[in-house]
Amino acid sequence: MILTPLQNKILEQKGFDLENKAELEKFLFPNWDRDLLDTKKIKDIDKSIKRIKKAIDENEKIIIYADYDCDGIPGAVILNDFFEKINYKNFSVYIPHRHNEGYGLNKNAIQKFIEAEVSLLITVDVGITNLEEIKFAEENGINVIVTDHHLPILDDKAKQILPKAFSIINTKQIGDKSEEKFLCGASTAWKLVNAFLNKYRKEFGIGEGWEKWLLDMVGIATIADLVPLKNENRLLAKYGLAVLKKTRRPGLLRILSNAKVNQKKINEDDIAFALAPRINAASRMAEPIHAFYALLQNEEAVNYANELEKYNSARKQESKDAETIIDYEKFSEEKIILIGDEKWTPGIIGLVASRVCETVKKTTFVWGVGEDENILKGSVRAGEDGYNVVEIMTSCQYLFENFGGHEMAGGFAIHKNNLGKFQEFLREYKIERKENQEIEEKKNLEFIDIEIKDVNRKLFDQIKIFAPFGMQNEKIIFKIKLKENDFVQSKRFGKNLEHLEISINGIRGIEFFVSEERENKLLAQKEFLINLEWDNFRGDIVMRFVK
Repeated sequence: MILTPLQNKILEQKGFDLENKAELEKFLFPNWDRDLLDTKKIKDIDKSIKRIKKAIDENEKIIIYADYDCDGIPGAVILNDFFEKINYKNFSVYIPHRHNEGYGLNKNAIQKFIEAEVSLLITVDVGITNLEEIKFAEENGINVIVTDHHLPILDDKAKQILPKAFSIINTKQIGDKSEEKFLCGASTAWKLVNAFLNKYRKEFGIGEGWEKWLLDMVGIATIADLVPLKNENRLLAKYGLAVLKKTRRPGLLRILSNAKVNQKKINEDDIAFALAPRINAASRMAEPIHAFYALLQNEEAVNYANELEKYNSARKQESKDAETIIDYEKFSEEKIILIGDEKWTPGIIGLVASRVCETVKKTTFVWGVGEDENILKGSVRAGEDGYNVVEIMTSCQYLFENFGGHEMAGGFAIHKNNLGKFQEFLREYKIERKENQEIEEKKNLEFIDIEIKDVNRKLFDQIKIFAPFGMQNEKIIFKIKLKENDFVQSKRFGKNLEHLEISINGIRGIEFFVSEERENKLLAQKEFLINLEWDNFRGDIVMRFVK
C-alpha cells in the first residue's frame, strides 16, 4: 500500500496511526469477506430467525411495520424482497402515516393487526421506545421482533428500559456483543436477513451472496440516516453504492432519471440531496407507502417514482415559504433553538430543523401543527454543540406525549400547554462537555493549505479514496489563499438567481442558496475554505465553499 504525502496527512488528521497498516487497509480498502461482522454476536439474532422460521413453517400472518423515513422504508423493502425471494406470501407491509399516526408503533394499528389474526410483527427502524404498544401486542397474541437502532429509554438512574418484545435486535441495547454499535435501521433489518440465510439458505434454495443485491437499500439508508461512516458502516455504504450502480429496480432508476443523477457515477451526495429528499417527500406530503412501492422490483414502481417527484416539488415550495418567516438574528442568544409556527405542517418541520441547524450550528427543535391542534408534532437535529438529542428529551420526558430518535436526530409530540415549560427547560439545560469531545471538534476544523494551481484532477484522484464521506468521515477541507495576480469572477445562477458561482483563475467554486450578505462576505475574502467535488455533468472539478 503506497500512499502519497497528502493522503498520509489526511489520514493523520482523521486520527489514524500510520504505522497501523491493518487499520489503514480496512478503512481505505473495505473488503467484504474480511470486514463483514459476524451476526452471531448480535443479541437475540438466533432467537429472532428461529421465530421467523416457525412463522414460515406454520404459514403465520406476518406484518412488517416500518418507519416512514429514508431508513425505515428501504428497510421494509429489504424484508419484502427477502420474503418474496423465499416465496412466502402471507405477509404485508405497514408504514404509519406521518401526520395522522406519528412516529413509532401505535395501538390503533396494532388493534387492526389483532383483528386480522396477525401473529408476528417485525419492526424496522422503530419500536425500541414503544413499551406500551409492544406490551399490548404481546398480550394479544402478537409476537414482536424489534429491529431498531435508536436509543432505548433510560430511567432516572440511566438504566435502559426495554420493551417486553419477543426479541430485540438493536446493537445499542445492554448485553449486545457486536462490534458495530451504530448501524442504521435498514442495515439492522439486513443483518436479520443475512443471519436467516446463513442458517437456512440451502433449505430455501437461495444462492450464496444473494442478499448483497439488497445492499442498494442499505447504502441509501446508511448515508441518508447520518450514521457514522466508519468501520462496518463504511463497508456497507461503499458496497451499497456499488450495487446502486448496477441496480435494475425500475422505480429507483426512474427516481435517478427524474433527479438527473447518473446511475453509473452515483455517490453519497446524490443519495443525500437527490434520492433521500424524494423518498422522504412521500411521508411529508402524502402517503409514505408510495415511497415503498417506488422502490419495489416491478414496473408499477415507475408510476410511484413519478409521484415522488411531484411530492418533492411541493415539499420544496412549502419549505421555502416556511423559511421566509424565520428570524435568524434572535437565535444568537439561545443555547438550544426552539421554534415553530401554527402554519407549519409536520411534513416540513424536519426540513426546517435541518436548515436552521446547518445555518446556526446549534441543536434545533422545530414544531408544527397536525390534525390535533392541541398536540404539536416536532423534529430535532443536533448541532455542533455536543448535545445528544435523545438525552435532552429523556431528561424532560414528562413534558412529551411521545418521543424517539438517536444522538443526532429525533421526533417528538408535545401538548401546546407544555411548550413554554419546554422552552424554559432548554434554556436551563446543561451537560458536561468531555475533553475528548472538544479535541474531536477542533480536529474537524483542520484544513490543508493548497494553491489554486493545485486544484486539478490529480488532486481529486488523491482524495476520492477517502469516499464515501459523511458523519465522522467528513470531506477534506482545503484552504486557498488568493495571490495578487489571481483572477476572480462571480455570477449568480439558478431559476431565481439564488445560487452563487465564484471562479478563481477559471476554477469554478459554487455555493447554493446564498444571501446577499453571504455573497458580499465571500467576495471580500482573500482566502477560502473549500471541499472538492467532481461535476459529472460538466466533467470537471468544482470547489464547494465551506461556511
